[in-house]
Amino acid sequence: MKVLINFDHIQNDKLSPFAHSVIDKTTGSTFIKNGGTLVAALTDATLALDTNVNTILYPDPAQNAQRRRLRQAVRVELGRLGAQLNLDYPNNEEALRSSGLPLGSRGAHRRPVELPAPTDVELVDGSQPGYLCIKGKRPKGAVQNLIRASHDPAVPAEQSAVIFVGGGREREIGPFPSGTLVEVVWACLNGSTTEPVYCAPVRRRVQ
Repeated sequence: MKVLINFDHIQNDKLSPFAHSVIDKTTGSTFIKNGGTLVAALTDATLALDTNVNTILYPDPAQNAQRRRLRQAVRVELGRLGAQLNLDYPNNEEALRSSGLPLGSRGAHRRPVELPAPTDVELVDGSQPGYLCIKGKRPKGAVQNLIRASHDPAVPAEQSAVIFVGGGREREIGPFPSGTLVEVVWACLNGSTTEPVYCAPVRRRVQ
C-alpha cells in the first residue's frame, strides 16, 4: 500500500485547498514523526501560490506563467511528500492514510517489480548560478524520478531528504550555496516500486 505521488489530475482551483488539507493532516498525525518538518516545503509553496492568487486578480500572460510555475511547485512538493512517506512507512496504511494523501490501488502493488538504477549518471552545472543538473539513462518502464541530495559531509545522499519527484530524463536541482560539494543519488520508479534502487553517488562542487 502506497500513497499517490503524481497530482497532475487535481484541478487548479482545488489544488491549494487540497494542499492545505494535507499539510494540516500530516502535521497533526499521531502516526507520522516530524510531520511539520516533512510538510515545510509544501507549506512554503502553497503559501506562495495563495499570495499570488489573492494579490493578482487579473493576471497578464507573464503573471499567468508565474502562477503556473507556482502551481507546479505545489504539485512537486505533494509528490515529494508522498514519495518520502512511501519510503518511511512502507505498507503502513494507518500512517499513509493519516497524511491526507490518497492511497494508490492495491492491485498495483501485488507483484512488485524493482527497476535497476539509472546508468551513465552525471552531475553538471545548471543553467543558473547555484543549480546543478543531473543526467542519465533511465531503465525501461520508469515513470518517475526520485532524487536525493546532500551537501552535509556527515549525511550520505541515500539518507538525505527527497528533493525531487517527477518525470523527465534530466533535472536541475538547487539552489545550493556557491562552493558547496553536493552529493546526489537517483532512483527510478514505476507503479509497483517498493524499494528504490539508487545509482552510485555522484558529486560536484557548485560554481
